[in-house]
Amino acid sequence: MNELVDILKRYFEAAADLREIAEWLAGVDWDDPELTEDEREALGMLLLLVTEVSENMREEAELRTEASRFLADRSSPAYR
Repeated sequence: MNELVDILKRYFEAAADLREIAEWLAGVDWDDPELTEDEREALGMLLLLVTEVSENMREEAELRTEASRFLADRSSPAYR
């Protein structure tokens, strides 16, 4: 999960692209018992958005909004 946070931070700094995010998400072990239900939901939403943006079904701005929410959630004291 920390790797995705790093990728998203680089994405906002324009050092990563959608392909890198999609590749990481494709490698997620959805059966990993350490993934919480909240993490699965967030990852699923990001995977859907990345797929739809890459297929020109959504604007990239939506991905940026959801990615920023994902990062904000991971920074909140309740998550730690």
